[in-house]
Amino acid sequence: MGPLYTGRPNTRMALGIPLALPTLAALTPPEHTVKIIDEEVEEVNFDEHFDLVGITAMTFKATRAYEIASEFRKRGITVVMGGIHATVCPDETLSHVDTVVIGEAEDVWPELLRDAETGVLRRVYQARELPDLKASPVPRYSSVQNDHYLFAYLQTARGCPFNCRFCSVTKVAGHVVRKKTSEQVIAEVDAVLRLNTVRPITVIDKASGQKKRLVGSIAFIDDNFAIDRKHALSVCDALSRYQEERRIAFTWYTQVNYMVGFDEEILRAMTRANCQYLFIGFENLDPEALRSMNKKMNDPERYEEAIANIHRHHMRVVFSTIIGDDHTSASSAARLESFVKRNHLVHVLLNILTPYPGTELAKEMERDGRILTKAPQLYNIRNVVFAPRGLSVTQLVDIYLSLCNSIFSYTSVFERGKGLLTPMSRFKLPLLSRPPVLFVFTYVCLVFALRRKLRWRVAARMFISAPRLLLLNGSLYALELLIASADYDDFLQSESRRIGTLKERRRPLKGLVESEIEYYAHPFDHFRGRRMACRNRTISYGAFYITHDHLDILGIEVAPVNIGRPVLLLGGTSIPISDRMGFIEHLLAAGYEVASIENPIGPPLDFYANPALDRATALRYFIEHLAKERGVATLDIVAQSYSAFETIRVLMANPSLCTLVRSIILINPPGLNENITFVRHVTRFLTRHFARGYLEALIRLLGLSSAPPRGGTPREKRAHARKEAQGISIWMAKTVINLMRTFREVQDIVTFRIKEPIKSLQNQHGYDINAFLQSDDQVVPAPITEAALKDILPPGHIRIVAGGHNDLFFQEWQRNEFIAFLKEVRSRQNSRERYSHSE
Repeated sequence: MGPLYTGRPNTRMALGIPLALPTLAALTPPEHTVKIIDEEVEEVNFDEHFDLVGITAMTFKATRAYEIASEFRKRGITVVMGGIHATVCPDETLSHVDTVVIGEAEDVWPELLRDAETGVLRRVYQARELPDLKASPVPRYSSVQNDHYLFAYLQTARGCPFNCRFCSVTKVAGHVVRKKTSEQVIAEVDAVLRLNTVRPITVIDKASGQKKRLVGSIAFIDDNFAIDRKHALSVCDALSRYQEERRIAFTWYTQVNYMVGFDEEILRAMTRANCQYLFIGFENLDPEALRSMNKKMNDPERYEEAIANIHRHHMRVVFSTIIGDDHTSASSAARLESFVKRNHLVHVLLNILTPYPGTELAKEMERDGRILTKAPQLYNIRNVVFAPRGLSVTQLVDIYLSLCNSIFSYTSVFERGKGLLTPMSRFKLPLLSRPPVLFVFTYVCLVFALRRKLRWRVAARMFISAPRLLLLNGSLYALELLIASADYDDFLQSESRRIGTLKERRRPLKGLVESEIEYYAHPFDHFRGRRMACRNRTISYGAFYITHDHLDILGIEVAPVNIGRPVLLLGGTSIPISDRMGFIEHLLAAGYEVASIENPIGPPLDFYANPALDRATALRYFIEHLAKERGVATLDIVAQSYSAFETIRVLMANPSLCTLVRSIILINPPGLNENITFVRHVTRFLTRHFARGYLEALIRLLGLSSAPPRGGTPREKRAHARKEAQGISIWMAKTVINLMRTFREVQDIVTFRIKEPIKSLQNQHGYDINAFLQSDDQVVPAPITEAALKDILPPGHIRIVAGGHNDLFFQEWQRNEFIAFLKEVRSRQNSRERYSHSE
């Protein structure tokens, strides 16, 4: 971000330097020489001589801090360490350094220096009480390489009255809010701006219509800037007067609670003072999850209103959220993705729940034995360091990576941010300044692309969009949108390289399934009293069963309730295992054992083909095989489309299976339309599925569709269209190739009715039957199916989602909805069984 903003591609940049360093430098007596080194932007020269080395580090940088300490101690130099990690883990830290400072260091630093000078340095220093910020000096930013930072970090207050279970702030700063005076804040701002090495630029403030010199950016890193409303207003008024008197502007950001979004006076004061960003810990959209975090002050029902109010005042929301709590699921991730898109949130901080040392969360997980590792470098909100509940580690990582893909890609960020171009375009460049800015921006993009710091695909998008945004719109926000889109995309690529893309992570699953497919041959027997025309025929089919033992080898955790209880996935007409592979991989990655049959198809003109018997016979034999040979005691059947027929036939003919089959989910089942005929079904298939399906896919591929996209962005729409066309092609080709079988399948579809058998299976045999319908089904209309089933199935047993007839097999975007529904079905049945046992 930094080089793109400043036009300096050869400068290493960071957001800002830890405020502890310039603060302690200011507290150091003048007889001592101080040098500040930030390894984010410069190298450490271990051979340079120092009398004393002081290190500050957060938990995820503690390992590197220990390495630095070791190098200096080897050279006989005394090392002191403080900061959040040293405070909550003093014993661990003491094994790597000479002295530890616990808590805030202002009141003990002078004493520590005197002891070091006289050779009586103690092992531990800790202040008796929290320091008074009104006595805090102006941080010595003159010792900092300021041109390497986007923001100068300052602070107006410390402490937080809340007690969120995942947060470690109060372990150092306490619950009492201590404040600096407005005069102190202005003195610090003035000192920082006087040292600013960035050349000011002229901007036009649309709010006042005046030209102003933009002289820099400041971050007030308070725990909650507006927790003391009176103090916040005082600081904002002082900042406004300071800028107005000097006819300058500097942008700033800070951290607040979401309730600021409803305080019109504070929002106006912040806007007048040129605040541009509000970092807000929304944390979760689920009230139950928030209660478990002790984040009681948050109300998800009011989030959108708060965000809209903040946007209306020309400020961007930095949306911070947490996944990995006990309520995280595929469906909660889908809601989060939708929320981010709907509210045009450009800046998102996606955190994996992390039990930081010293927090209530860490203590609870320690008691429960859920901590998987204590390696400090992994405690960076990007790794799963604990055992989640309701998910495996692999599932949580997959959810995280899936959210990264949907939220942080260049296209996703850019599309969300475009909706804010009007309200955020407050500061604009004068017309004559825009071409030079465009030139420098394009130059830095080209340099980064040549150095492979920027993907060429992203660079090309920026080259195309930059002239329109920077020359025509000309706002600082337009520049920010381009840069933020590229920066978040870079983060996505980095995380994909670190973790592996979803496709790479699931590649072993495909190989596993293919290696486990076995082929079976059985003689036909009499099925429900009907005899085959050829009594010597055998039925051949392929099938597999992936157990938890297979998944353990790949590091995929299977929940105890799912062990030995596979999902038996059945495909519709002419859908082999290879075409179901994406869906199968998704189920396996979600921690489910999976079994499936490749339905017998036969040659093109097999006049003896009878799918009504072929498929049912294969299913019965395979269920018997799972029970007798593989030790399966219970299973759930997921039957897509036509496979609902063999499921119902087998269960009706074999009442004893009710103890084996726990639940049934029918996906877009036919056989419920009383008015269907052979001609109507074929006509619907050719016009709705084949012809219109291809036409809609073509429109999306050409980017001509104005309908809301299923996948979201234009790129996702095109990818969806390609897969839609692919799915239609595969199904149509196999329909034509197996013409005789297709003819008899259609004849079966228009003559066999499943409403009464479903009622019988549910009421007389006790099966738990459910329906998963797709509203855009081109072959089996969802409204007709829903109308036929709603009087038969209990409430909650029917789920309708967007999508077409075969989308679960050929599309990824709605499989999470099915996983969530499957989890509900199993949970409901488990609860019912526990209740029965208690009775």
